Formats: sequence, C-alpha cells, structure tokens
Amino acid sequence: MPDSNTSDSDWDAERYERFAAERRLPFDDLVKLCRPTPGVIYDLGCGTGARTIDLPDALGASTVIGIDTSATMLKRTVNYRDPRLSFLNADIADFEPEHSPDLLLSNAALHWLTDHPTVLTSWRSHLSPGGQLAVQIPVNLDHPTQHLITATANDHLDWFGPDGPPKLISSNSMLPEQYAEVLHDLGATEQHVALRVYPHVLPRTLDVVEWLEGTTLRPYKKILGDSTYRAFTEDLSSRLVDRYGDVEDFLYTFKRILFWAQF
Repeated sequence: MPDSNTSDSDWDAERYERFAAERRLPFDDLVKLCRPTPGVIYDLGCGTGARTIDLPDALGASTVIGIDTSATMLKRTVNYRDPRLSFLNADIADFEPEHSPDLLLSNAALHWLTDHPTVLTSWRSHLSPGGQLAVQIPVNLDHPTQHLITATANDHLDWFGPDGPPKLISSNSMLPEQYAEVLHDLGATEQHVALRVYPHVLPRTLDVVEWLEGTTLRPYKKILGDSTYRAFTEDLSSRLVDRYGDVEDFLYTFKRILFWAQF
C-alpha cells in the first residue's frame, strides 16, 4: 500500500490491519491466479509484510522481496525470520529491481499511482522471460460511501485551502477491459482479468469510517489536521447513519479488479 504522493508518516499500521482478515481475501485470490514461481518474487506495496510472508511457501519462491515507500509500515518486517524474505524502502512507481523478477505481484497499491499503462510498462520491462505480473486494485469509487466523502468535502470547501479536497484514490484506476488491452499490448501470452465484489460484514455501520481511515481518508487527515479532520469524520459519520441507519452486521460491498498475465 504505497503512496508516492504522500509521506509515510500518515500510514497507521494498527488501523490498517484492524480489518486484516477482510483485506487478506483479495490477496489470497490474487495468489491463486499465479503459477508456481521457484525463482524471485517482488511484492510491490507490501506494507507491513503480513501477507508477503506467505509467498515463499504458497508459490515455492526461493527469494521474495517486499517493496514499500512507508518506513512506518516496514518497521513490522523486522519480526520476520524467513531467510527467503527481505524488504526494501523504495517507490514502486520507478523501482529498479536488483534481481530479475519471475513474478511481480502488487496487492492494493497500484491505485495510489497515476498513469497505470506507463507504470505497468515499466514493471513488465523488468520481468524475466516467461515472467508473471499479478495485480489487485480497489475500484469502489461508485460506492455510496465514496459519494458521501465527496459530498462532505464539498460542503466544507473552506477547510481545504486553494487546492481543494484530495482526489479519491480509486479515480486513478481504469476499466477491467482497459487493463486487458494494456496486458495484450505488453505482449502477454496468457491473461486473466476479473472484477470481483467482496461482501464484508462489519460489526456496525460506523465501522466503515474506521475502514476508510486506514486508506481513503489518509490524504484528508494530512490536509485538514487533527481537529478539523475530527469534525470532517463526525460529519461523514452522521451522513452514513442518515443513509444506512446505525445497524449491526453492516454489509460493506467492495469491488476490486484482479488481473494476472504471463509474458
């Protein structure tokens, strides 16, 4: 979960991992698309490495290297003792791998970057012959929660200064068929592209705000500062309750694109 446009200081590992089980589901689905990889795997946007540590056994890799821009998130990787694992603090947008990757995997990170065709072209250029590329991208921009974030921001434009509210991160993403076209143009011999809906049942309606604070709302907190950000999330929370009610077992549907290709 890297971000080449904001500092690593506003990543909160505890908050992000609160929904670790829900966030693991698409990662596991992405790994299932991959073929056994006895060579080198790079996990681009590895975060805390909590899922990266499964890759050596899951895919048979001899070397797995996690890359992330957030030193805050990478602090947790010091606890991992597998000699097949290592981690680097670097920008996934323009990283230069020390080893030629047999698989580049990126889970919930590419959407933080702009110009996906250019980024994917760069990643493809580093692959070994016959290498694989596997990516998972959140694309939940049309969910009502996202509309409520925009509405809340638009009603408080004076809080944001001359540049206005930050752009919602999923707006960087493309349509599934556009990713298929990019993979084809990059020379994929096989590919799989899918749009999947993950139905997450959260304890209560307002747990959605906790979820969003781990990712989407990070740029808002950075711009607004603590006290104004609290006012923003209180207004957003009120709008969520007006929209859904304060209910238990709240169904939070989340769309993601998963794609895999071999070259």
